[in-house]
Amino acid sequence: MKSFVAILALAAPLLLSAEPAGQVSATEQGWPGSVPGGWQAPESPALWKADLDNISISDLSVEYHAGAMGTVELVTTPDSNGKKVLRITKRNRAGYITVRPVKGFPLKPGAKIQQAVRIQGHEATPEYSLGFVVIQDPSGRLMRNGNFNGDFPGGPRQKLLINALPGTWERKLSYYQQPEKGGEIRPVIVVSGASSVSLWSDWVLEDYDAAAKVWRKSLPYKGPKVRDDEKIPRDKFKAALDADSDHTAKVGMANGGLQLLVDGKPVVPVIYKSKALSLKNYFAGRILQENGIRIQVTTIRFGKVSGRPYRKGFWSMKDGVDVKAAAERVRDAMRASDKSNFILSFEMDAPYDFGERHPDEVWRTEDGKIVYGSYVHALPLNVQKIPHSYWPWASNHSLVWRNALKEVIAQFVEELKRSGLSKRVIGVHLSGYHDHQFSAIYPDFSKPAKEAFRTWLREKYRTDAALCRAWGRSGLQIATAEPPSFGKELFFQPGKDQDKLDYYTFLKHAPFRMQEDIAAFIKRSFGKEIVVLRWCQAAFSCYYVGAYDITPFLDSPSIDVIVAQPNYQRRLPGTACGVRMPLASFSRHNKLFLNEFDLRTYAGDFMTETACFNASRANDFTAWENQDKRLAGQMIANRHGYWYYDMYGGWFSAPEIAREIGENAETYRKIASAPARKWSPSAAFVIDEEGLRYHNLPYHEHFYSIEKLLSDQMQILAASGVPCDVWLAEDFIRDPGLAKQYRTIVFCGMLNVDQRRRKMLDALRNDGRTLIYLADTGRVGGADATGFQFKESPAGKSHEVFPAPGVKVNVMSAMHNTLVEDFFRATGDSYHPGRFLAQKAPGDKVYATYAVDGAPAILQRKTGNAQSVCLCSGGGLTPELFSQLVKESGGYVPGRPGVQIDMSGDFVSLHALTPGPYRFRPPLPSRVLNIKTGEFVSPDADGQIPMLLNAGEVRWFRLLPR
Repeated sequence: MKSFVAILALAAPLLLSAEPAGQVSATEQGWPGSVPGGWQAPESPALWKADLDNISISDLSVEYHAGAMGTVELVTTPDSNGKKVLRITKRNRAGYITVRPVKGFPLKPGAKIQQAVRIQGHEATPEYSLGFVVIQDPSGRLMRNGNFNGDFPGGPRQKLLINALPGTWERKLSYYQQPEKGGEIRPVIVVSGASSVSLWSDWVLEDYDAAAKVWRKSLPYKGPKVRDDEKIPRDKFKAALDADSDHTAKVGMANGGLQLLVDGKPVVPVIYKSKALSLKNYFAGRILQENGIRIQVTTIRFGKVSGRPYRKGFWSMKDGVDVKAAAERVRDAMRASDKSNFILSFEMDAPYDFGERHPDEVWRTEDGKIVYGSYVHALPLNVQKIPHSYWPWASNHSLVWRNALKEVIAQFVEELKRSGLSKRVIGVHLSGYHDHQFSAIYPDFSKPAKEAFRTWLREKYRTDAALCRAWGRSGLQIATAEPPSFGKELFFQPGKDQDKLDYYTFLKHAPFRMQEDIAAFIKRSFGKEIVVLRWCQAAFSCYYVGAYDITPFLDSPSIDVIVAQPNYQRRLPGTACGVRMPLASFSRHNKLFLNEFDLRTYAGDFMTETACFNASRANDFTAWENQDKRLAGQMIANRHGYWYYDMYGGWFSAPEIAREIGENAETYRKIASAPARKWSPSAAFVIDEEGLRYHNLPYHEHFYSIEKLLSDQMQILAASGVPCDVWLAEDFIRDPGLAKQYRTIVFCGMLNVDQRRRKMLDALRNDGRTLIYLADTGRVGGADATGFQFKESPAGKSHEVFPAPGVKVNVMSAMHNTLVEDFFRATGDSYHPGRFLAQKAPGDKVYATYAVDGAPAILQRKTGNAQSVCLCSGGGLTPELFSQLVKESGGYVPGRPGVQIDMSGDFVSLHALTPGPYRFRPPLPSRVLNIKTGEFVSPDADGQIPMLLNAGEVRWFRLLPR
């Protein structure tokens, strides 16, 4: 029998040029996501390699699990020069296929290895076809990964099968550390989920440390460029500043859409933000200014940090604040970008020695332990030895800290005015605490937090008697009320857990209340019209850092702009990357959203290979341009903005990036300067922020269902090809008339259907509308308002679902597909949260049933003059089902699923997840202009725009009146 062989070098990468039907290798109509034969990962000495040219299938252990069907073959392709690749075809959606060598590979105790393989995906269903690699340990278990690489799992591209342009390859990775007993291990390829065809090549095991060393050497980052020569002379800058007038900014309406108004005139909200904190000038603003980006952000850190040199801050309790040095930092940035207006990012953390002066004002856990943090992250609570670069964090409820900060800000703003620098300041960005985003990462039980909680209770309940009624206990007094402990229950219950709901809501809202106070003070200090920006981390997510204070922001009189990040791991071509924020609500309340484009996507810096996957690092300009077009297109379509975050300074050395940014901004400027064409999607996604707080998040790890319920669900729906507005439920509750423009409405996070929500739902049951209720709707109360009877099953039951007889549309649950079943079942690390069940009634249409017991998983029912659909499993609304439901309700569906579309009445950004022919139906009678080519596109006989799309390709169109 021929065998696998151990070798010392990787084979040269294969390049395939065979093209599936309906796909082309290059395009002039759009921006490709990759190019055949492009950048390849560096080669590292291999401990073991699958010698595919000298084996047969009998040398492999091929297994079909849980009903999976398909084939595994060794084949050559037209362009492989006779070399063999492994082709795995999965023909159905059940189970998974594993491929491993028959003979194991001996590994020494304690050895750390990396498994790597090159892969090309074809005929895959976006988001539902999976392919990944694991290690079989000496006992026969499939091991997900060792715990020595904190960057794993590397994002969806390490798990999903992404449709690839022929001739382009990606890497799949896994990591493993051998236990002390040693023994033989085997590398394993797993293909799961929906049907797919995939090619696998260069399957190797590498020494982890050696591979990491080779990887780091391959990165292009060589340190930031010192840009002192880009600053204009001080006297020239002073003369220009003296002749200048005060510039102002606000968010308002112009040309029928939301705009950023500078000096009363609309400007596109495309911004450069630098984090450079060094005394050296790494601020790369000039190259962006030369490409038309005239709003820029420079960072000022107030509090000095522990274990860091003076350059990291300008304020300590011992030395006071050096406002002149801080102002000099602003002057340096303005001298580099001498024709730009500025937003100042205030990093407002208390200095490292604040806790020494005010020990009662620091953040504490429930058992009184101090919460330590650095200048960017909170320290895990279980750390035994505190590193020298961490210090006690001030409670952000502390009025002592807040008043000291206000005094520092007042002195700094006064210096800016005295020096004339304030003339070009049009905004302030608030930054601080965990990840600079004021995340309430741990519950705060400090003295200031308790006092602030009592103030919050007094505002809500006013009297002791009202508090006693709400909490269901007698003898309570607001003046002495203690924060409750959070238990292990998965959900808070209305009435029973009101004290926990109150404290959780308080904790989530408190950082915003603090920022609101500081923002109002800043605006008064400047004495002119400026905008104030806040950050927002992981809104509505299943993580404790997640923001649940968006509704207060909409009502804020002092904070104008919110900044959040796209899903980092989904920015590269070929994955669905929807906007998870309620942009429609922001527009209604005149609040501007800025999407943050983190420039780690191009430079690479010091990152490990998996960290590059996590950050969606583009390996070449073609891939970077593609993801930039897609993210910028989302914001242009929604008339919101974005900034480029130069996290460490100097990442704009590549002039092609600056040109790309400027070209996109110019496109945005042309579109926004014309009157907006009135049009809106016919589908809406409604997030119940208040309802989501019934999930008991503070101490729970097993909240996969929440991640699937909202964050991942919205990402997945981007693959539906159906434009969809995103709203906060509070807007629909206050004004049910907002729903009249929508034929299909999806409700997410409405765990408790109270009287206000019941009234809203009753008002929507007319005009043949389709109402879709995602899993957890009514879980803790009021489920009858939806028209369904609900119950729960205990944890531990599989979430796998099967289509009902006759159902052809994809109904796979994301709980099954991307998290619980396929990936963890194959690795022995399974957790199944309790299932949400709906009772079937006569006349119901069942789309899917749970595989484990046949219980309905997706039900459609007519209630009043509306169709109601219940999705029982988290992430159960597939793109294909959503598209079908919208179409059946009479809504606008521009084409088939598999293409992400972000659009307005005058602009379309299209990103192909599935390659092949596509027809786009404009929402209004239009002349369709291809923005890349500058040519108008002719419709076919049905008025649709035909096109042939490559995998991952992006196209932009402008819709002009006929």
